[in-house]
Order: sequence, then C-alpha cells, then structure tokens
Amino acid sequence: MIQPNIISPRVSVYSVPNGVDTLPKVLAILPGGGYGHLAKHEGDGYAQWFASRGVRCYVISYAHSADGVHGDDVLFSLRDDLTCMLQNLSAVMQLQNVKWGIMGSSAGGHLSAVCSTAFQSYQIPRPDFTVLCYPVISFEDDPWTHKGSRDNFLGMTHKDDTSLWRKFSPHLNVNDQTPPAFLWHTADDAPVPAQNSLAYVNALLAVKVPCELHLYPHGRHGLGLETNFPWAEACWRWLNTL
Repeated sequence: MIQPNIISPRVSVYSVPNGVDTLPKVLAILPGGGYGHLAKHEGDGYAQWFASRGVRCYVISYAHSADGVHGDDVLFSLRDDLTCMLQNLSAVMQLQNVKWGIMGSSAGGHLSAVCSTAFQSYQIPRPDFTVLCYPVISFEDDPWTHKGSRDNFLGMTHKDDTSLWRKFSPHLNVNDQTPPAFLWHTADDAPVPAQNSLAYVNALLAVKVPCELHLYPHGRHGLGLETNFPWAEACWRWLNTL
C-alpha cells in the first residue's frame, strides 16, 4: 500500500476501502479555481467518490497565481508532483497493469488537457485517459474564452502574448497520441461555455481519438458532484471500458 508520507506533500492520497482496487485505474485529480485558488469539492469530493468505488486517487494541489506561479512554471511544478506520484506507483502499476489518468474541472480541466496534449514537452508520462469536467480549453480571442483563467495562468507580463494563447489552447495541440477523453458540460454554463468542450471533442474526432461527451441542458458552472444528472456514473461506466 502506498503511504501518504512518501508522496510529495502537495499530493493528497485517497486509498480504496480495505486496500482492494476494484478497478485497475489511478486518477490524478486537479481541482478548478481559475488558476487563482483550488476548489476543494472538485478535488477531495471527486476523490472520495471514485475511491469508494475502487479507484485510487491523488488530489494534486498545484501551484497557481496566488502562489505567484504562472505559465510554464505551473506545468513544471505539476510535472514534479506527477513524477513523484508515478514513481511511487510504478512497481504496483507494472505488476497489476494499472492505467493512470488525469482528471480536472474548469481551470483544472485546462491543465489536464494541456498535460494530455503536451506531455512530451514537459516530460510527463502520457496519461492513459483524461476526464474533463466543464473544462477551460481555448485561450484564444474567442467569445467563449475564460479570460480570468488565461490572465491568471499567463500572469500580467504575458497575458497579452498571442503566441502563448495558442500554445496553451489544448484543442489546437491534439494529435493521434492524445489519450482518450471523457467530458461533460452544461449547455447554459455562462463563465465557461460548452464550446470549450466541443472544441476539444472536435479536435479528438478529427484525429480519431476515442472520446465521450455528455452535454446537459441546464446547470451552473462548478457543480462538481452537486447535480441531478449522473455524469459520475457515466464516467465510471466509461472507465470500465478502457
């Protein structure tokens, strides 16, 4: 059993009940928060739900603008945490043929998508799958761009650098090595419109990467598990197909 004290202190470990992994999957969870804070219900809340069903989870408290960290430094900080997590899991993963995925909501979904499309650039092992909950995707000058996340991520010095807008718009960097993805969004999400998820799905479809999108008609941004629709059960079913 992996013990929390040998994991980076920025990573919270959620082991499965009785130490029995009923599904050979591991989730690295990145909460949302617009790169200005971290939403607890999109980290610990998800981890408790999936761990109760037999998926070992790691909630990563990645650096953000409130820590004075921006852009590539966020990715490098996350890489260090992911590397630590995967190194400690490597023996178990090799023995049990465990697959690992990265899951994020809103800005955490953006960070998850960047890791899934630029893992080689940041020397992050390729995730086997990606779960994106109402993700921020485009940093371009689109009407559906969440500019608050973009500005916090890039910082005041670089927030108007259009080359960085493209670099960190993951739908522009999808290729046939991008891992399969599960996404969900609500049609009337105002802060982060559903066009973000649609852009990522369209990019995956263009290169024939498997994906599943659930678009629900109503619901505010940042719902997490506080919903009347069964996105988590749908995600659980999807994980069982991988």
